Amino acid sequence: MTEVDDGVIEPLAYRIESTSESFSTGEAVTGTTVDLHITYQKLSAAETEFTRGNMRVPSGLIAVLCIYESSWILDHMEKATISEVESFVFGEESTRRGLSEHLGATELALNQYRLAPGDGLPGGLHTHIDQEEVFVVLDGTATFETMNGKVTVDEAEAIRFGPGEFQSGKNEADSELVMLALGAPRDTDDIRIPVDCPDCNHETLRLNFSDKMTFICPGCNGEHIPRNCLNCGHEDLRVTLGEGTQTVVICQNCETEFERPPLQG
Repeated sequence: MTEVDDGVIEPLAYRIESTSESFSTGEAVTGTTVDLHITYQKLSAAETEFTRGNMRVPSGLIAVLCIYESSWILDHMEKATISEVESFVFGEESTRRGLSEHLGATELALNQYRLAPGDGLPGGLHTHIDQEEVFVVLDGTATFETMNGKVTVDEAEAIRFGPGEFQSGKNEADSELVMLALGAPRDTDDIRIPVDCPDCNHETLRLNFSDKMTFICPGCNGEHIPRNCLNCGHEDLRVTLGEGTQTVVICQNCETEFERPPLQG
């Protein structure tokens, strides 16, 4: 950065050619052009000079050096305007905007949710065995159901769920809820619900989306095909907490409650 008369700092970047195959402090990298970005901070009027290799920093300034491969900067830094990202509507006018693709994120899943009062995140109680999740509340109050009860997360607060922790988020307030949902790594293949296997009593079932959704038991590998609501025929049935730590299944259309998911066969 360069100093101007009024003390404002303006950006300045140097481009250098590297000269060795590996890079560490005091070394450079062969065959790769790198950008050397220098951030200047005014110290005093005293004559001060900072030198690195053939580069000399002006008097009265100190430099903090950060080196990045130029190709990394050009190919990997992305910016997205959230309001311009396509939204998917669900529930009572709630929306989800997927930001991962727009940011070029390969190791992180990132979504923005706007939940109308009474709406919840897609799905019921579930966990990702192969992913941790973080929710950041931007506006409103989120209520998360866990196997130990409910937890509220207010504006400017965040909550993390590690792999294997069951959760389900909902907007139980009277105003709109806006939050970011982050998951790492980005891809997840092992999603489970807290429902016992009817064959071997294993305590969870894994969701299988290979063709149509089925439940796979991680214990006996048995496969089970879920049915729609036995009362109204609606397909949106969600696992939620009943009394204590017992789970029940509730139809999101007619609110009929089942002890366990209706299964075919």
